[in-house]
Amino acid sequence: LIEGGYAGKTVVFGIRPEDIHDDAEALENFKTSVVEVSVDVAELLGAETNIYATIGSDNFIASVPCRDDLKKGSLVKLAFEMDHCHVFDADTELAIL
Repeated sequence: LIEGGYAGKTVVFGIRPEDIHDDAEALENFKTSVVEVSVDVAELLGAETNIYATIGSDNFIASVPCRDDLKKGSLVKLAFEMDHCHVFDADTELAIL
């Protein structure tokens, strides 16, 4: 719950790419924050893969262990580790959570 009169106001949600996971353990542990998305771009970087995707009109990047099975249009389930998220006031850009 965000205090300070933010009900109905625009806020900005932020989460680091390494706090978005695709492994079975995370999908179970963070099941209330799991989404299935279509991959826009999968960037293989050796030990990790950056998954570029969109939820609604918002783009994001997930950095997961190496996956060479993803391509544009692949469906992937991702778990957001909400304990590591950040929320900002859209007007002042100050952190509120």
